[in-house]
Amino acid sequence: MNKKISVGLAISIAVACITITFAVTMSIAQHTYNKLVSNLSGRTDTNKIMSELADKVAVEYYGAISPESVNAKTAAGYVEGLGDEFSFYLTAREYSEYKTKMSGKTSGIGIATELDSETGYMHITDVYKGSTADSSGLQKDDYIIAIDDEAVTELTYERLSGVLLGQKLTTVKLTYLHNDVKKTTNVMIGYSSQSISGELIGNVGYIKISAFYKNTATQLKNTINDLSEGGAVSFVLDVRGTTDGTIECACDVLDVIVPVASIENGALATAVFSEAKGGGKEVIATSDTESVTVPMVVLVDGETSGGAELFACDLRDFDLAELVGETTKGNDTYQKVFELDDGSAVVLTVAKIKPYRTETYGETGLVPDHEVLLSKNRSEITSREEDEQLQAAITLLANKANPEK
Repeated sequence: MNKKISVGLAISIAVACITITFAVTMSIAQHTYNKLVSNLSGRTDTNKIMSELADKVAVEYYGAISPESVNAKTAAGYVEGLGDEFSFYLTAREYSEYKTKMSGKTSGIGIATELDSETGYMHITDVYKGSTADSSGLQKDDYIIAIDDEAVTELTYERLSGVLLGQKLTTVKLTYLHNDVKKTTNVMIGYSSQSISGELIGNVGYIKISAFYKNTATQLKNTINDLSEGGAVSFVLDVRGTTDGTIECACDVLDVIVPVASIENGALATAVFSEAKGGGKEVIATSDTESVTVPMVVLVDGETSGGAELFACDLRDFDLAELVGETTKGNDTYQKVFELDDGSAVVLTVAKIKPYRTETYGETGLVPDHEVLLSKNRSEITSREEDEQLQAAITLLANKANPEK
């Protein structure tokens, strides 16, 4: 039997519901408003200072003002003011080069240059291994004197430097001096970056990983296969000094080696957001069934950072490798790229990284299983025999293969 309620009681219940709903809505609105006001206040102060500064410069500054240059440096200074070494601003041109670089490709011909103040020539200060400049015979300390038959001078240096970063798969004609001998060559613009190199040391496959780009995983897979076919029964993976690349690409490289994850949510990396930004987590990558099962050692040092640290940490978390060398940098930050309206971009730290099993390596770094210090700087080492960390890794692998010895 249905029970009836009075009209007065129904109205009272309705009013109570409306009151509760209104209170909750106002509480949420007040919280949102407080955040907006706080942000607005900070933005207003910043805008006021910048406006006042711009007015003062416009009236008092002696020299000419380049709005484009001022805007770029202002944006870069704003991000630098965050105090985070892993966040940075990129102009439209820099962002284009950044995207090319992260894809594993390189614009340009593979040289670093500076203006020679005496001659006005383009002094080559470095030639990158594997680049088109390298294969064309250009060498460090050569001098480019003309590009496409246009003379390189102090006035044309900047513009002609840009020609070398031009449309990919086109060629430029270079006239240069090598030991004061005039030479000419045609060099193609653009080439694939080699972030993986490998060689056999006895029956140990030594693999240097210099960066984590989109094509690094494929390069690693091919290198492992080649070294295995050549007789490698174990691997030394060297990420000393490696800082470049992304967390996502580091996970792609890890997926070549590690099996399917078996703990928690099976994530190779998880982004952990700050409570101030709402908290929460986001799985960045998981692994598949493909794996490498031979003994491995990872070489690390104080410059091993970011994706390279995640790589070393996860291999140890999967019990696939021990770490040899020195404590790593301690960079567990995660960056995302945000493109701006004018084609420029900002790379911002948005979260911390949680590895496969380890809680964190942030700030403290990864402490190696076997600490080995070098008796000289790595840049001064001229042979594999002088590299105590590499030799310690090879010895460790040999002992694992012959434990009775």
